[in-house]
Amino acid sequence: MDLVIAIDGSAGSGKSTLARTLAKRLGWPWLSTGVMYRAATLAVLRAGIDPSDTEEAVRVVKTIRIAANGDRVFLDDQDVSEEVFSSAVSESVSLVSKIAEVRKELVALQRSWLVVQSKGVVEGRDIGTVVFPTAVLKIYLDADLDVRGLRRPTEGASSLARRDLVDSSRSASPLEKAADAIEMDSGVSSPDELSDQIVKFLHERLPASMIAGQDRVGS
Repeated sequence: MDLVIAIDGSAGSGKSTLARTLAKRLGWPWLSTGVMYRAATLAVLRAGIDPSDTEEAVRVVKTIRIAANGDRVFLDDQDVSEEVFSSAVSESVSLVSKIAEVRKELVALQRSWLVVQSKGVVEGRDIGTVVFPTAVLKIYLDADLDVRGLRRPTEGASSLARRDLVDSSRSASPLEKAADAIEMDSGVSSPDELSDQIVKFLHERLPASMIAGQDRVGS
């Protein structure tokens, strides 16, 4: 069993906000794997490579250094946490992230992060199904497409729908709900309300001694 709360879900569903809220509540470290794929995409674009050129994209990704914690991400020691959310990266990230060899490289980094941290809240698209399949708790977060579109006005609902389609239909680690994941709707519950529920689930599965620094439910 990995001492991980895995949060998967569609684009714009509020995964990062929930992960940040929950990690603060528990006193656990957290990781947004999405910013890692965005950093890889940024590197490919900076190199002047067509994101659909699989061979060249893999070559670039194998020559760079990506480090992330929370939603901060560094590309070759440069903080690119803001730049990775540019429209150019948003339009291309699904093309790069569907490449199996790219995912293999970044999954290894994500697992290494947990070795260092020992526990954490990790969010992305394939955390509960591929990265940490033995996570102690798996959450699948979703919301109505219109709600998600309002959260990402620079991308819009139609762009998010396209990303969902690419992410869920790719052959390498597609976006899907793990069989043992708990589905939650961020369109009807706030991050605080969702974190309340998740902390209760966590206490049902782990002794308090394993949840060091945890807040009390409802505090």
